[in-house]
Amino acid sequence: MSAPTVQPTALHGSSPGEWFLLDVRTPGEFSSAYIDGSVLVPLPELQGALATIREQAAGKPIAIVCRTGRRAFEAHRVMQGQGLKDPHVLEGGVVAWKAAGYPLLGQKGPMPLERQVSAASAGMVVTGVALGFLVNPAFFWFAGAVGAAQLLSALSGTCPMGPMLARMPWNASKNASAGS
Repeated sequence: MSAPTVQPTALHGSSPGEWFLLDVRTPGEFSSAYIDGSVLVPLPELQGALATIREQAAGKPIAIVCRTGRRAFEAHRVMQGQGLKDPHVLEGGVVAWKAAGYPLLGQKGPMPLERQVSAASAGMVVTGVALGFLVNPAFFWFAGAVGAAQLLSALSGTCPMGPMLARMPWNASKNASAGS
């Protein structure tokens, strides 16, 4: 994936309001930790919000933020396809921002979506193995299928479980956007 990037140090060192910060994580992830001034538009809602983003950005460069950068690159692809010129991806996302020692706002919330996916799939594998020993060996196939799906997700860079978990009630937030 190729997109212009901006380093946390450059973004943090810029004047307040110089960049339009677009966060494409889930509402739950956003409410737990976000960069001051960020506007939340979850990745699945991005296509429908592009006109509003154009208005709000008002000629400022756009920095796309997610947890590590993967979803930000997906958002970049969508935005480029719709004619938004050169949105930048925050290199390393919120993880790199925090590692650089820069402040995050928010309150304790649900674990990050990637960890939720790992926990859910690991729980299904363990359950399948336990049921395979205790109930019926056919459950080993279930555990194997979950493991194979996780391997396919890792190799392809897609994850069907992520969008499903993003819709869960614990990932929803009453006040989804903050900042300007």
